[in-house]
Amino acid sequence: MKDGSLYLAKMSAPLRFVWSWRDIDPAAINPTSVTMARDPAGRWFVTFQLDVPDPAPHPSVDQSVGVDLGLTHFAVLSTGEKVPHPKNWERHERRLKRWQRRLAKCQRGSANRVKRAAKVARAHAGVADARRDFLHKFSTRLAPSP
Repeated sequence: MKDGSLYLAKMSAPLRFVWSWRDIDPAAINPTSVTMARDPAGRWFVTFQLDVPDPAPHPSVDQSVGVDLGLTHFAVLSTGEKVPHPKNWERHERRLKRWQRRLAKCQRGSANRVKRAAKVARAHAGVADARRDFLHKFSTRLAPSP
């Protein structure tokens, strides 16, 4: 790794990557292994395996909250707060349904079907990303880090 680029064997050009671990400087690490993965939507992910010391435990908090997952609201907390379902999921799911309908009309084995299947995979990834983003934000809000 040099200057925000990743040099791998059998690659003609270096790969740019986005560093998502803000506590550690990417220039200072020495990964023990690097795993490349590609999802069905065509996105590439790089995973670095590092030897780092265990983090210090968070201080205990004397506060607790109960969470009830429901149908009319995403969650109802014991404090009385009601967390609504996110509205952007519907937009992603509508897009997914539209591309699935178009894919169903394509003839198997055709080039257009391959292109439509890629669109469906990207729509599935959008739905999964929206759900994951909401759940990460919600869980972080429930248990904030110090």
